[in-house]
Amino acid sequence: HLRVEGRAPGEEARILHPGSTLMSRWLVGDDHSVEYLATRGLAAHGRGVRSAQKVRLMHAAVRHLVRHDPNNPWDDALGVPINQEDTAGTLMDFSSIVLDGLSRLGIRLSEADQEAYLHAWQAVGRLMGLREELIPGTVAEARALTGLIHQRQIDVSPEGRALTAALVEGYQKLLPGTHLERVPASLIHFFLDRDPFSGQNIADMLGVPPANWTES
Repeated sequence: HLRVEGRAPGEEARILHPGSTLMSRWLVGDDHSVEYLATRGLAAHGRGVRSAQKVRLMHAAVRHLVRHDPNNPWDDALGVPINQEDTAGTLMDFSSIVLDGLSRLGIRLSEADQEAYLHAWQAVGRLMGLREELIPGTVAEARALTGLIHQRQIDVSPEGRALTAALVEGYQKLLPGTHLERVPASLIHFFLDRDPFSGQNIADMLGVPPANWTES
């Protein structure tokens, strides 16, 4: 997954700055979402439950390390790193934004399937310690929450631009050969030239290279 829209704010981008251990881990990717959505993954003692517990513990550790890093002092004016709004935004990245992306790709899901997919992420949100009032009850509520978070947080920042450049380069290296190296930037433009939740041109705000996947 390429969750660029969730990383435009300077606050989150400062945590995942290029060259950091966290950045390297993120580029490699994770299989948490696969474990959450596996059969009985969120049942008692399921793999998804254990995975969510690990992520929650990792977030707590990162929160502590970021706020006590003598080499990169945290600006308390930015609030608590990986806070409740950040967690809610991430939950929307994997639920509301995924559903929107599938629709824009021409993949139509029934209302029942969409609500069932969101239900799985509601459970993940609770496991991650998200407050109940920040867990949307319906797909429509999830879309509204996504729009609200985008309006509050999406903005231009040098950290966001640096992070985006590193992400695009990283995903280019993950693709075989050179024929597909323009695909990551092209996909970002496809989804973010006009953000459906805020109307902003997030690709431009993040300094994404021109889209042309037909050239190597």
